[in-house]
Amino acid sequence: MKFKFMSNMASCLSLLMMLCSGCYASEINWPATIKQSVAKVASGSKIEDVYVGLGALEKAGDEAIFELLKEVDNHQVASNYLQEARVKRDPITGEVTGKYMTEVGDVVFGIIQKKIEGEWPLDYIFFRVTDRNNIKEWLQSRSGKSLKEMRVELALAALEKVKKRYSDSSSPRGQEIIKIFENRIDKIKNNESPDLVTYNQK
Repeated sequence: MKFKFMSNMASCLSLLMMLCSGCYASEINWPATIKQSVAKVASGSKIEDVYVGLGALEKAGDEAIFELLKEVDNHQVASNYLQEARVKRDPITGEVTGKYMTEVGDVVFGIIQKKIEGEWPLDYIFFRVTDRNNIKEWLQSRSGKSLKEMRVELALAALEKVKKRYSDSSSPRGQEIIKIFENRIDKIKNNESPDLVTYNQK
């Protein structure tokens, strides 16, 4: 049993070393790497495999976004270690009908969204532009654009959502939030992170 565990760990470490070493992203076989990593984050995987697979997916280069996109419709249940406290609701009544099981596609979408829209505080996520339902069409229709161009477009769209929300508001907070999103566009244009840094963060 101990030997089998060490063997699994060696396999996991070899994958991490390949991704974290000095090899160039262009030399990595992303289709094979992503397929292998997706299998690791699915239900039934051991904890060491899950987090190595997740780490590999998160380290996928920007050029691998469209390869990741192929897994957004993956409805396999994700590992128990990746489950979130979510519920299913009736689309008409809104009543809770059961527990929602996080899927592999949810995990992959989250990684893609982080790459193109950055990390956001929970209080602001309703201003995001992409979701699991529209991400494929959105990206595929912009396949000729650079990642920076897509980030700028998304930042502009998010700003419009913010302005619409606070268009009739003269509150200082509303105007401050608009300013945060305006500043974020400038940062992205200057090749800075697309992460949303709010007014109460240093």
